[in-house]
Amino acid sequence: MLIRQALQFGKNKLGIESLFWKIFLWFWLAMVLIGATFLVSSVVTQSESQDNRFHLMIQSVVPLQAQHAATLFEQDGPEKLSEYLRQIEASGPFHASLHRASGENLLAGQDSKSTRDVILRAVKSRETQYGNGQTSRLIAQPTTGLSGKKYVLCLEGGMPPFLGFLHDETSTG
Repeated sequence: MLIRQALQFGKNKLGIESLFWKIFLWFWLAMVLIGATFLVSSVVTQSESQDNRFHLMIQSVVPLQAQHAATLFEQDGPEKLSEYLRQIEASGPFHASLHRASGENLLAGQDSKSTRDVILRAVKSRETQYGNGQTSRLIAQPTTGLSGKKYVLCLEGGMPPFLGFLHDETSTG
């Protein structure tokens, strides 16, 4: 429509239907389409890359944090566990808590139903579980303490940019 109007303008003002104007307008239309395609593909690629990096970090760091938290609780008690969880919270956008396999918070905090559901899924599957809280993202990492008891480290908090933009929010890691 726009091209047709531009060509009509060219006919009316110049008195000729010029091949130059057709080529000129098609060239710029192609440039706009190529630019838009490049922009969309770079945004999609960037979001997938950030999501993959985040999941790699979760798969490598969070199991170690969960194991250390369980060990601290069993060997040094709730005071050292509380101190360690504060260190985790200071290093990222998450609130950290350690739970028994039953879902009970070891530091007597209150958890939402969605948090308990993700924790129980992690205990059942023995794999990292992801979910959504009321206003945040949940990550539940199961682990086993030195005594053989089962625990779950739960991280609840904000998401990095584009996390979950293209993927199911309740998938297994």
